[in-house]
Amino acid sequence: MVAITQNPKWRWVAMEDRPREKLTKNGPVSLTNVELLAVLLGTGTSSDHVMDIAESILSAVDNDIGRLVAMSIEDLKSMHGIGHARAVRFKAVMEFARRAQLEKAKRDLKIVTSKDAFRALAPDLGDLPHEEFWMLLLNQRSKVIDKMVVSRGGIASTIVDPRIVYSKAIELKASSLIVAHNHPSGNLNPSQADIDLTKKLVAVGKIADIQLVDHLIISGNNYCSFADSGLM
Repeated sequence: MVAITQNPKWRWVAMEDRPREKLTKNGPVSLTNVELLAVLLGTGTSSDHVMDIAESILSAVDNDIGRLVAMSIEDLKSMHGIGHARAVRFKAVMEFARRAQLEKAKRDLKIVTSKDAFRALAPDLGDLPHEEFWMLLLNQRSKVIDKMVVSRGGIASTIVDPRIVYSKAIELKASSLIVAHNHPSGNLNPSQADIDLTKKLVAVGKIADIQLVDHLIISGNNYCSFADSGLM
């Protein structure tokens, strides 16, 4: 049995080779990125097969899934084949996956080095077009209690209130914490404002008896650690 579509490229596709059927039979790992995206999109349009739309979307981001995940709803809507409902559904699925990843991190992730912290935070901060400030809250065994955004800002800065940082840490009974923010410009050098904020957070942490372990600046696949650089 074959699936007949309007696009000649996909006109004759064996039923077992269709993305949904492949996923059902062999699991999601058996699908290509295009096929996974096609399943998320659900259907094509009157003129385009869903696989063609999925290929076009991935091609527009140079097959970089991270760039696609980081796109806003408005950016997604600007792509052919994605309307408001699909854009919202896509963002919801990505957020659901992010939260599932976080739950696993809470159970399994132990932060021992700056690289451990980077791996935990890079998916959230690495490719953002604006600045955000996040923190990892750790228990006495340096395992992640929670990961959360503290503030969101513009292209060059974001405002952080130490009282918010430590009120959350106290509320969740954290023993220590690691903070991080991104530099969309790609420059990993700490600004004087970054250094001053870190000193303030260290001082408040001593009063609250909750140690600030590190402050990371993240950009793409690279990072700068204040602790490793002797800036704490």
